[in-house]
This record gives sequence, C-alpha cells and structure tokens, in this order.
Amino acid sequence: MTLGLLIRETMQGWIEIDGKRSDLELRLEAFTHRWWSLTAARPFEGTVSIGFEPPLAASGLLRIYPRGPHYQVRFYHPHQGWLTLEGKKHYRLSQLRHSLTTCPLQVFRQHKLIGSAELAYRQPLWRFPLESLRLAWRRTAEEARP
Repeated sequence: MTLGLLIRETMQGWIEIDGKRSDLELRLEAFTHRWWSLTAARPFEGTVSIGFEPPLAASGLLRIYPRGPHYQVRFYHPHQGWLTLEGKKHYRLSQLRHSLTTCPLQVFRQHKLIGSAELAYRQPLWRFPLESLRLAWRRTAEEARP
C-alpha cells in the first residue's frame, strides 16, 4: 500500500449539444501516488448526469497546473455515442471566486466539436479542502498483480 492524494469533487452546470441545453453534473474520484507532484496526471472514475437521465459511468484525467486544472472526461451517452468533455479553469485575480469554481468545457464526438458545457463547484469554497482532498492508502498496479 502506498500513500497518495485522493480528490473527490462534484460539479454542476449545463451542457449544450445541437442547440439543446440540459443540466449537467460530474462526480469524480481522482487518485495519484505522486501526491507531491502538483502537475501529475490524475486518472479518475466517476459519473456524468445529463438532465433527468440516469448517471452514466465516466473516466478521464485531471491535471492540476498553477494557472488552473485541466479536465478531460469520457463517457458513453446512449443517444450521442462516445463523448469527451475537455476544458480548463483559468485563475484570474480580477474574478477570483468565479475562476476558482467555474470550468468552461468543449464537447467532442469522434474528435469533432459538437457543443459546449460549463461546470462549477457550487459548495462554499472553504469546504473543498476539508471534504474533497484526502491523503489515502491505495494499492499500486504492481501490488495488485498476483
């Protein structure tokens, strides 16, 4: 077992595809054993909920950079096929609260831009480090092999 950083995050917002806008929620759990490395790629698993449809399994990568985190989310939508959401937050002093919590995204299907989305962390900011960040013990890939 190795110590690492666990990030649990829930964000809500909207997604627009073909001119139709729906509510969007992303729940993710990202983990890395390289907790000391700010920019290490953090693979994650989670769910995406669109409108009133049941949650869809999602996976992706979270990369944290000094100017803001980058998100790449991939999931299968029963009517749209495989979709990828990509975006990044851009921290700005002039709009600090908004830039800390809001992430604009682009929606792709087979590498073709088909829409846009926006997610935001809606909880009070003081809750994020207390509820979303944890040091945790997990098995490495090498430890999981028989």
